Amino acid sequence: MPIESVKQRVNALDAPADRQELAALLGAVVDALQAVAAKLDADAGVTDTNYAATVAAIVID
Repeated sequence: MPIESVKQRVNALDAPADRQELAALLGAVVDALQAVAAKLDADAGVTDTNYAATVAAIVID
């Protein structure tokens, strides 16, 4: 899966209100996913992979 910019995809929408609402929602989802990945990376019992790097390889912004 190629890396995606949430901001670029959202800014392609026509209605400014739609862009703002969707950007806020997607931003919250990305923030939550990054937080979970960071917690997994910090957990000594989880040794599978670098979750933050995996998330960063899929989505930015």
